[in-house]
Parts: sequence; structure tokens; C-alpha cells
Amino acid sequence: MTKNAPRYLTPLFEVETIEDIAFAQVTNAQGQPETLRLDLYQPAGDTLAARPAILWFHGGGFRPGNDRRQRYIPWFAKAFAARGYVCLAPDYRVRADPSPDMPGTLRDAVADGRAALEWARAHGAEYRIDARHIALGGGSAGGMLVLHLVHDVAQPVDAQRDGLLAVLDMWGSPAATWRTFPRVNPKSPPTLLVHGTADALVPYQGAVDLAAELTAAGVPNHLLTLPDAPHTPMQHMEQTIIPTTARFLGDLLALRGVDFGVSQVDPHR
Repeated sequence: MTKNAPRYLTPLFEVETIEDIAFAQVTNAQGQPETLRLDLYQPAGDTLAARPAILWFHGGGFRPGNDRRQRYIPWFAKAFAARGYVCLAPDYRVRADPSPDMPGTLRDAVADGRAALEWARAHGAEYRIDARHIALGGGSAGGMLVLHLVHDVAQPVDAQRDGLLAVLDMWGSPAATWRTFPRVNPKSPPTLLVHGTADALVPYQGAVDLAAELTAAGVPNHLLTLPDAPHTPMQHMEQTIIPTTARFLGDLLALRGVDFGVSQVDPHR
């Protein structure tokens, strides 16, 4: 633990994890009931009464094979829980072959993402989550889920009204064939886009185009370009992606007047 340092920017805490929390009951594409679960990561020994939160959604092309414990999801969750955030890693419905019904696949995933967000709000007192400062993040398909949630035409997000701090789109800016929202939502949260120029799975140009759309709509955004980096650029996590994300979120918290003072830690832990 680093002492006498500001929270949110510096790893200060050990991390404790609560696994397999059920947050929603749904019906999957096969018509079968399914229980959706999440893992929760929080700063151990932190005595702050209300902490900002980040929901981290995994990737995997909306197909089975990855879940909330996909390698980089616990990596992100632990890195930011160590900085004083409460991090949640939810699962969502996937399909063996999403391509015949991409709109339906995205609709289910967005509904599950929204259910996870509502669960975080409903259990804010129990886990000391500050519902005024919640960020939504995701990698690849998880990033697409988050973007479709905040830009959903039917249920548009208002960042100020809904207490959403930021969108963290990690190599998930969708090409036209994977996108169902016709335009960006001008009331969506400030957005960080992280993308490698050598991404052969989700083209980098999608992030460039989305950043331009957000700017035109008046949504604050920043595109972190990783030259020659592939899809899921793990080699850039510690030195570039996590510090940049921490600064992005920290700047937004500062604008909201959140105290960055030295964190309180229970001395008996």
C-alpha cells in the first residue's frame, strides 16, 4: 500500500473480491432461464462512505468462450479497485452465432448491461457505491455493449441525470455492420476510446469516426491511439492504458468536486 498519496490516481489498497453475485434472471436465445452473475472488486480497508464505481464488460464477439473473468477484466477491476473504486464485472447474454440476429443479440446484451447498472445503484448503500459517479467500461464486444447502452435511441442516457461519469471504450468502437444506433447521444458521458492501429478484428477507423461524431455532438472525448497495436493490446496495459484511464477519470472527478485527499484506511486490517 502506498501511503500519503491521492486516491483514484495511485494504487493505495489491497483488493478484496466477492464472486458470483446474482444480479438478474433472464431468458436466453434458446428460451431457457439464465441467472446472470457478477464479481465485485473493492478496496480492502477503505473507510470512505461512498466510492465511485466502474462496471467492466468482457469481450468475445457476443459468443460463448469468454465471461466476466476474461483475462483483462480482472486486470482492470483490480487496478482500479486498488485506486479506490468499486469495480463490478458482470456477465451478459451471448449466442452461439449472433450474426443472424445482431440487433437482437445487442438488445439482449444492452438490457443485461442496464440491469447490472441498476443493480449497482440499488445496492449502493450495501457496497458504499456513490451512484452519482459510475463509469461504464468494456473491451471489444463489451465496449460495443456500453456504447449501445449510452446511445440507445429507445432509452437514451443523460449523463448528468443518470449519474454516469464516463464511458471507457476499449477497442470496441463498432463498424457499421455491428452498430444499431443511428447517431450518437449528445447527452452521453465523456468518453475515452482506446484502440490500436493494427487491430485486425475491430478496425481502428471505427474509433476515429466515433471520436469525430462525439466531438460534433459536443460530447467530451479522448482517443488514445496505440500505434501498431493489435486487438486487445495487453502489452500496453500497465504503462499506457491504465494510467491514461486513471487520469481521464480523475479529471472528471475533479471537475465534479470530488476530494482526492489521502485515503482513509482501516488500521486494523
